[in-house]
Parts: sequence; structure tokens; C-alpha cells
Amino acid sequence: MTFKHYLKQRVERAFGLRIYRSATPLGLDLINDLKRIAPQFQPRIIFDVGANVGQTSLYFNSLWRDAEIYAFEPVTATYEKLTRAVEGLGSKIHCAKLALSDKSGKACIHLSNNSVFATLNPLAVLPEALSGEKESVTTTTVTEWCTSRGLPRIDLLKVDAEGHDLCVLMGAAAMFERQTIGAVLVEIHLGPKGDPKLDSVRGWLEQYHYVLCGIYDQHCWSAKRLFFGNFLFLPARMISQ
Repeated sequence: MTFKHYLKQRVERAFGLRIYRSATPLGLDLINDLKRIAPQFQPRIIFDVGANVGQTSLYFNSLWRDAEIYAFEPVTATYEKLTRAVEGLGSKIHCAKLALSDKSGKACIHLSNNSVFATLNPLAVLPEALSGEKESVTTTTVTEWCTSRGLPRIDLLKVDAEGHDLCVLMGAAAMFERQTIGAVLVEIHLGPKGDPKLDSVRGWLEQYHYVLCGIYDQHCWSAKRLFFGNFLFLPARMISQ
């Protein structure tokens, strides 16, 4: 062991750090990874599906000031908090009180005392996470909504739909076929209630030549097994060779 390697280990142990010689491993920093994997990536149209109270929309707005961000949140009480959170940014963050799905119509969303667990798929979350209350919401598809608004593409599609995520992607099938969707960032649960399964999402996207490039915001069980994370998929055409 060289002195430099020894010193590195001592510093890491003393301060709980990891020191890397050059670039950090994939999965630590979404923005750095995007710059490295797809250096030309500069989103102009972003979809935040399952926007909750605007955490991700505000974060994306801070990163890409010129991007138009469309935040979708179907639950009335949560939508009201979302609109208040992004007030003053209306020219860049546009709120829609809708649930994106694989078909248009009406659906029943199961509510929770913690708004992040509201879901159209109650089997995907632990029963104790639900309050027992329900709300009727309007659904539409990514493709239909973009067509109605004259949006030709989506540069970044973020999906956090608590188990309804694959349905959201399926509702964008026509746009995936036309290659008019760029990066996809989807939250996937890997616990016993995990739905949809990682293999289902990955298999569905692979048919459109998307590649899994990183896992972010990882949360683990106490046994250090990955519980859930945000999985980044990029079309092969975007990946720098």
C-alpha cells in the first residue's frame, strides 16, 4: 500500500467520506452524470408526473432556468399546495390537475395522510400508508395531452406515480415510437409491494432502445437492500460514445 493510498483511507474513515481520483461513480449525482453521459442534454420541455407539492419542479427550475416545466398532480389538496409553492414561477412551471395514465377518463385515487403515498394502484403501497379516503380524478395520457397542447416533444419525463408508473409510460407509447421523448427518470420500488417491477419498466423501455444509466436518491431497507430509487433511462441515440 502506498502512502497516498494509506492517507486516503485514514481521511475517509475519519470523516465518513469517499474520495475519488477523477469522476464519481454513476448514480451519485444525476446532473453530473447527465453531463458526462449526454453532454448535449439541455432540456427545454420537462414533465413532472406526480409532482406532489412541487419539490422536483422547483429543483429542475433551479437547474434549467429556460425550461418549460409541466407539473401534474391530481389530488385536490396537494394540487393547491403545489400551485402555492410555484407561485411567481407561472411562466416556467405550469400546473395541471390531472393524473397521467394509459387511458383517458376518470379514476379513483387512494389517499394517504402523507401525500406522497396517494396512488391509483393501492396494491403498490403498504396498507398502513393509506388513510382509507378516496378521490375521483381525471386521467389522460402523455400523448393526448401533448397533442392537445401542440407540444412536439418531451426532453425529460420524470414519473413518480406510486405504482402507476408503467401505465404513465404506456400512455406515451406513440411518442416513444416517434423518438420524441428524451431522458426518463422513474421511481421504482423494489420492496415486497414493489409495483411495477424493475424488469417490467426496463423491458418496456428497452423496446424503444432505452438504456438504464443510473439509480439516484436510493433508499435501503435496514438490511442494506435497495428499497426504492429514481432510475434514469436514456435513449441510446443520446449517449455519448
